[in-house]
Amino acid sequence: MSALRTLIGLTSLLLLISLGGDALAQQGGSASKVNWSVSASDVAPGETGVLTLTASIEEGWKMYAVDSPPPSRGVSVEVGSWPDGLSRAGPVEQSEPKRGYDPNFDKEVSYFTNSATIRVPLSAEQGARLGERTIEGSVTFMV
Repeated sequence: MSALRTLIGLTSLLLLISLGGDALAQQGGSASKVNWSVSASDVAPGETGVLTLTASIEEGWKMYAVDSPPPSRGVSVEVGSWPDGLSRAGPVEQSEPKRGYDPNFDKEVSYFTNSATIRVPLSAEQGARLGERTIEGSVTFMV
């Protein structure tokens, strides 16, 4: 059976909330401290696959995890609109984050150092036509 191949075009956005001296010091070019790569599994009609976003985080920096509590801003992935035949198949998943006290927020937070993997499950409709698709969206993250 031929597979439906998804091609991905994601634009990354930076949301930086500046609270406290450490966060203010990080504003200068902090978006460049995280590099993103995107891949997608082949998906056959009627099956599910995964859109995988991998973050490489510069040494000495941390990126807040999907489940990090407010006021920190965890990673979020938004798809503008799904192409015909594809849809989200469940909640966003993440690699195991670290947990620890953050003096900027005076609370325990979830975060990543070095790298992180964010997975967006997707499904192809049973009658989806074969071919490539482009998924456009954004990644919002805080370092």
